[in-house]
Amino acid sequence: MNDSITMHSISAKHDWIRSNNTSTQLLSLYRAIYGNFYPQLTLILMLYLDVKIMVTNGSEESLNELYNEVDRNIKITHGENHELYKQFLRFCNDFNISVK
Repeated sequence: MNDSITMHSISAKHDWIRSNNTSTQLLSLYRAIYGNFYPQLTLILMLYLDVKIMVTNGSEESLNELYNEVDRNIKITHGENHELYKQFLRFCNDFNISVK
């Protein structure tokens, strides 16, 4: 049973790493086509943030820049009163992240 749990953990980590690589490529394409402030890009950045947390185990040092980028993009593409921004703030609160 222990080997099964270990193999599942390795497989799950591999899936997150693959998702991270795919997200990086997708972000590059969206930025090239639509620029930095496009609503769909904001959603992809939020998903990418989730993936990065899984890949880095939530290491805040490597994620601060991404948190701030998501914060800036949501404010521009959706506004601070939009439900997406409120969800983002709850997400940050859940991970004890202060957006600057």
